Parts: sequence; structure tokens; C-alpha cells
Amino acid sequence: MDLGEIKKKLQEHFTDGLVTVVGSGLSVACGLPSMQELAEELRKQIALIEDDDVKEEWGQIEEKLLSLVTLEEALRDVAVDNPVIPHIVKITGDFVSTREREVFGRVYNGKMRLPFSAVLPFLSFSSDRINVVTTNYDRLIEVAAEINGFGVDTLFPGQYYGRFNPELSRDALWTGKRTRKGNDIKRCFKKHVAICKPHGSLDWFQHNGEPVRCTLPVDGERLMITPGQSKYRMGYEKPFDRHRDEANRAIDNAARFLIIGYGFNDDQLETHLKHEIRKGKPCVM
Repeated sequence: MDLGEIKKKLQEHFTDGLVTVVGSGLSVACGLPSMQELAEELRKQIALIEDDDVKEEWGQIEEKLLSLVTLEEALRDVAVDNPVIPHIVKITGDFVSTREREVFGRVYNGKMRLPFSAVLPFLSFSSDRINVVTTNYDRLIEVAAEINGFGVDTLFPGQYYGRFNPELSRDALWTGKRTRKGNDIKRCFKKHVAICKPHGSLDWFQHNGEPVRCTLPVDGERLMITPGQSKYRMGYEKPFDRHRDEANRAIDNAARFLIIGYGFNDDQLETHLKHEIRKGKPCVM
């Protein structure tokens, strides 16, 4: 297959019905921490915690890490009520957000361009939206979308105290265009990225018993799911359940897939994704 044929195939692929799945490989390529770096940060920070129960539970996880298993594998059997889990979430959130700020600083200073910013102009906005499913906590996709002039639907309307409200989040993207004659206004959606984050996000917090979205660097209880048993229990709580359902619905209804930096290591997501790919839906990785 020559270059011309490859380009033609890609053009045919980047059309209506495309769902994009993004994994940590894209974030790491931009400068965010890898799982190995995160494991080292957890070892360093948890060693400073003066709580014998936490240290004992972490010691069992650390033994697995020392046997050269991955962080995901080491956390696989950790129960959701394990006292080390809140510390893992906080350390992970703080570490990733620190590196994320460094990346955004380079972007805003013109020293780098987010790779997803380069991809977006070539994607077809079917019904004024594209669907992106990501297992990442960071906001690289959201920033890339807005840099390109597109809206973002996170299911949380608002930036500083956005309550979880999928319907209002979508309604906020309504806009108006003048008709050709210029006498009437046609109502339509702004072109936007509908992003599903079934594992949570750096800007999701629990406040007064409700999930909220805040883009400010507040010191609150982050809503992020770590690998392990917590993924199966917390994954059925708000807002994770709606994001997972929306992700699965987008995957089931997709005509084709674009996979970026995703290592096929999330069994919840892959129940639908692998099934659809095996059915013969075209997939570019």
C-alpha cells in the first residue's frame, strides 16, 4: 500500500461515527508521569505518613512492586475500604496535577503543542460533536479542544462549582446561527467534544455529599478511581456510573474507532470495546 492509499484510507476512517479512545500513553508523551514514576512517588510519600495501618497495608503493595509487577497489578486486589486508598488518590492527584501544570505552562508559552490539538481538525463532528473516551485523570483533551475553538461536554456545567448535571451540561452548548436570508436564527449545538472519563478527573471533587467540578486547585476530596476493587464498587456510584454508561453507549454505537495511547488494560471498558472490534468495526491505533 503506497502513501496515497494510506491517506485515502485514513480520510475514509476519520468520518461520521468515529469514537476516539485515549489512554495514558498520550499523556505520558506530553510529559505527565508514567505508572512507574507514579509508583516511585507513592513509595516516597507514603513512607512519610505516620499511620501504622497505612504503612502495613502499603508494605504488602510495595512487596509486589519490588517483584517487578506493574502498579495496576499491585493494586488489583486492594479492597475499596483499605486505609491506604485515600492516600493513593491524594498523592496521585497532587502528583499528576503538578506535572499537568508544567505541561500547560509550556503550551501557553508556545513551547509545545498538545498532540490532540493536531488531531482534532481532521475528525468529523457528527451532529456537531465527537465522542472521546479516556481512562486518564488529566485535562489535556479538554484544553486541546478549547484551544481549537471547540466546546467541551463533561456532564458538569460550570467551571468553579459545577454540579453534576448531564442534561444542563449539554444544553449549555446550544447556540444560534443566522439563516442564509439572515431573518431567522437557527438553533444548533456548538461543535464540541463529549468526553467520558469513567475513572474520574483531576477537577472532580466530593463536596457536601455531591460530586462537583472545580477547575481551581482546591484541597478537596478528589473523585478518582484507582486500579483494584474500588473500580468495581465506586464505578457504580455517581458520577462514574453515568460516564461509564455514556462511554459504553458511544462504543456500542460507533462505526469505527481511533485508539491513541491506550494499552487495553481496563476490563470494564473492554467488555464493550473488544466486542465491537471483534465484530469487525474498523480500528486505527
